[in-house]
Amino acid sequence: MPGADHFEISFTKKTYSAGQVREFVADAISAAAGLDETTRNRIYAVIDELSNNALEHGSSDGDEVKLRVRINSDQLEVTVDDKGNGKNPQTASQISKLVKERAQRNPLENHTKRGRGLPFIVSRWADRMEFSDLTNGGIRALFIKKL
Repeated sequence: MPGADHFEISFTKKTYSAGQVREFVADAISAAAGLDETTRNRIYAVIDELSNNALEHGSSDGDEVKLRVRINSDQLEVTVDDKGNGKNPQTASQISKLVKERAQRNPLENHTKRGRGLPFIVSRWADRMEFSDLTNGGIRALFIKKL
């Protein structure tokens, strides 16, 4: 994107939970895009959900997750890449199908602690959300929001 602000950050489970990665990314996006506090907090939640899913489901301890952000005058693009080394690896199409199925359910009927982030936080606020398989293994989650 010509004229876009962009950055990339890599982290592991240890650095993500011990540090302020979420705050740093949300604040950097907010400053670059001139977001109000409500929108900044939504971006924080999106970053948190995408990153936690990559760390928890798509990575082993010590694996790096890469988060990339691109901002131009009319949209925010966030990608999160994992290594695909999680306990129960899935393909991009399996994840897409699961998110779509869960998004059609009533979130109040989910009585577990899990399964709400992608279908009820990320996808409902995204203008576009998709998953793709990476050539060397792993998944890329893409989130796009019009500004």
